[in-house]
Amino acid sequence: MALLLRQNRIGSFCSVPPITAENQSVAETTKLSVGQTLEKLRGTEAPKAKMARLDEKIDTLDEETRHLRRMRGRVERDQRTSPTEQDAQGTDSGRVTKLKILGVAVGAVIVIPILAWKWGLF
Repeated sequence: MALLLRQNRIGSFCSVPPITAENQSVAETTKLSVGQTLEKLRGTEAPKAKMARLDEKIDTLDEETRHLRRMRGRVERDQRTSPTEQDAQGTDSGRVTKLKILGVAVGAVIVIPILAWKWGLF
């Protein structure tokens, strides 16, 4: 089999075998029946244009983005209010403790002189 020299795109020559019936092949195609072809053509939905499919994807992603932003807002709001509530509860418990101590001290200041007077210590 003789090789032919052909010039490729960049200008150099390369060897190419001649085209013959032996090395030439036909692409195989799958054949559909008439029923399959009609079913494919009729289809339940008309094929959508590429831009329409991309628009749907964009709309879906936009909705998901809005949803995630709403969730982030709720989480941030909860984080802002949560420490304040904890501080308020901690402050209230501190105030309650101080009030208890003050009540006991005032009670002792009142009760001790009364008892001392009753027992005749004064």
